[in-house]
Amino acid sequence: MTSANSQSMKPATVAKKLGIYLPATPQEFQDSVISRADFAELQANPPEWLAELRRNGPHPVRWSRRSSTSPSAAWPAAALKKR
Repeated sequence: MTSANSQSMKPATVAKKLGIYLPATPQEFQDSVISRADFAELQANPPEWLAELRRNGPHPVRWSRRSSTSPSAAWPAAALKKR
């Protein structure tokens, strides 16, 4: 990873954009500042740790929410009406 400059991102931002859980990343990644070029390289050629995280997790909470059933699908429409 590179040093901080005007075209860099924090690890939390990069993790969010990559769809990975930041605390599960290597410490080196968490402590670095990532340039836009490094970010593009991570997307194009992910290292093994990134590929593993994407495959097996742990995944950010927002992924878990996407897979759950919405209340409108889980309950009959009549049960959702206010009385």
